[in-house]
Amino acid sequence: MLVSSLPNELILSIVQLVDQETKNTCTRLCRSLYPLVNELLWAHATLSCRDQVERLFQAMPDTSAPSSASGSPISFTSQPRSKPYHLITHLTIHFAHFDPYPFHDLLPYFAERLGNLVSLHMTNTFALFLPTLLHCHWHQCVFTLPSTAEQDAWFDFFFSAHRPLPLTHLTILNATIQDSYQTLLVDEHLQAIASSCFQLESLVCNGFFTDMGIIPLAARSPRLRSIELLLPHIIRQSNTISQAALEQLAQSCPELRQVICLGQTRIHPDRALALFQHKCPYFTSGDFSI
Repeated sequence: MLVSSLPNELILSIVQLVDQETKNTCTRLCRSLYPLVNELLWAHATLSCRDQVERLFQAMPDTSAPSSASGSPISFTSQPRSKPYHLITHLTIHFAHFDPYPFHDLLPYFAERLGNLVSLHMTNTFALFLPTLLHCHWHQCVFTLPSTAEQDAWFDFFFSAHRPLPLTHLTILNATIQDSYQTLLVDEHLQAIASSCFQLESLVCNGFFTDMGIIPLAARSPRLRSIELLLPHIIRQSNTISQAALEQLAQSCPELRQVICLGQTRIHPDRALALFQHKCPYFTSGDFSI
């Protein structure tokens, strides 16, 4: 049987199971496979160094080119579809070591050229946010305070915008707030998330939180299914979260399936587990270790 005789849906189901190298090989096997597999390859793109980031922009046309991280203008090609960047829906920017690449300065170009992006994972660099994202994961990223109107559009969502956003999954681990009196996530950040992300289903973050942040988050996030509240790596135990915050979570978020809240000495693990098992019919796991 020829590959071309198989339904496209079946081919895609099979190819999705293989690694990136095998997908690349599939694009060279036959003409019928190329457009299908190529779309899959571009849908989930990974950038692991600043050269790859700048090559991404070099294929995006614009009359006013932004500057590269070295300060020189990035030159654009003349063909807007020289590469199918419009197919990218999931983008991973993973640097092995911290690289202060100024993604926040290039926000307008990301927003314009990657209009179909719904999932962004970033590690070891400056944070970037697009208001169309559904899934956002920042690990060891630095948030910069806004200095231009363009930066306000994404930064204020997290800290003070109070505008509805479509985010359903949000992860913020080991973040640093640059040019701020504080470098940890605190209650006001949870409150800002609660004021903007009404469709939130999953939240993972570490910081110094109290009932003052968790209770309003619970009240405004009825769709939450999973929440992980972790202490900063520099703190082992805290007494800032109480049973009252967990009771608000259980009452306001009946779809919760997983709750992790570590190192809190005012929470009794057995009592917390019993609470969610009683109030949340889909609850499957919890960890309240001290």
